Amino acid sequence: VPRRCCRARPGVSEMRAMSALAQCMAARAAERGGPAALLEASLQAKVTEKMAAGARRAAVLVPIANVAGAPSVVFSVRSGKVSTHRHQVAFPGGHVEEGETPLEAAYRETEEELGVDFRDGFATVDQCTDVLAITGTIVTPIVAIRETELCLESIRHSEEVASVFALPLDHLLEEANRQLRTYDTRGTLPVFLGGPATIWGLTAFILDGVLAASSALASTKLGASTPSDHARPHPPSSSHHPALTTRDMRNALSEC
Repeated sequence: VPRRCCRARPGVSEMRAMSALAQCMAARAAERGGPAALLEASLQAKVTEKMAAGARRAAVLVPIANVAGAPSVVFSVRSGKVSTHRHQVAFPGGHVEEGETPLEAAYRETEEELGVDFRDGFATVDQCTDVLAITGTIVTPIVAIRETELCLESIRHSEEVASVFALPLDHLLEEANRQLRTYDTRGTLPVFLGGPATIWGLTAFILDGVLAASSALASTKLGASTPSDHARPHPPSSSHHPALTTRDMRNALSEC
């Protein structure tokens, strides 16, 4: 029996808003002329060195969709049947196979985890520079938007995924739902609260960078400090980049 969808028919104005957001983000990506930088130059160089040395590669999809009438970011919670990061919030994605591009890998893994219907609704609007996961894998984030409404209840995910949830952009940009936490080995990193599960680690770091890049305010962050050279992932140094406030991002995104 098919699961009940959220609504029988999404509003036309909502679809137009998502279309405008997709066009705006794609235009800003084109103006930038390259992937959105998530790291300062010196740290990005270290990631490039590790890639040249043969580090394993992966890609994730950062899905933005109209969920219940609101532009939202979609997350999955990994199940206990995966080999790493069990029960943690993540973006769909996985390792890049031989002969694949990161873009192809992100969509293939998304289809495997969340189904073909979910994957087919998204179109790429941006890409971020590579970042280094705590496992040593180099990860390429791909940003995609779905203009038609996404019904979370209809997603038939694989056994790798325990559940799927979405948080509106408004929620993610609320100061009360964003914190900075300092870890012994990773430095100071963003954490997103207020959802079914805490968003932290590499997922929160990528999300923070995507929100900043989408607001056309370069690669600035929440004012995160630089961790040690051995910590992963590496946020930009606050001495090199000015702090990005929630109001800054909200105002810039509203221009879309």
